[in-house]
Amino acid sequence: MTFIDENREQLQTDYNSLDVKDRLTFFDKMLKHCLPAPQDELMRLSDEDLNRIIEKLKSEKLRIA
Repeated sequence: MTFIDENREQLQTDYNSLDVKDRLTFFDKMLKHCLPAPQDELMRLSDEDLNRIIEKLKSEKLRIA
């Protein structure tokens, strides 16, 4: 058994005793342990994709100017 399994009732009681603000803060802090960290959209693009976007923006700038 894990710590959480062994103390589930006490953990729930403690959580329930928190005010709303503290419950939300706790929940927010725990999410980072359950969900992957968000990544900026640009960070997920390949160098090739980024270069394509840069070239597209350059050509758009030339048309506008």
